[in-house]
Amino acid sequence: MIATFEQAMFAYVNPNARWATLKTSERLINTEIWKFRCRMGDYSIEKFSSSTILRNMTNFTTELSTQTMAKAKLQESNLMGSYSHAISTH
Repeated sequence: MIATFEQAMFAYVNPNARWATLKTSERLINTEIWKFRCRMGDYSIEKFSSSTILRNMTNFTTELSTQTMAKAKLQESNLMGSYSHAISTH
């Protein structure tokens, strides 16, 4: 029972798993940006109109963002938290 609790806590706060998820997402978005710049695949000028190309990029980034937030459990972290001004004053 204690081992199960420890595993659950480690999985919740495991920074390596979060880092791996964020790194994977970073590489995916980098690849997609280069496809967009080079007009390849879903961004090909021969296949799609300008508005469709932009919609494809928007859809990709929205979906990737949603998946990354869920996999890395960023909603449960303090990453996007609000902090008082006194904390950030140097």
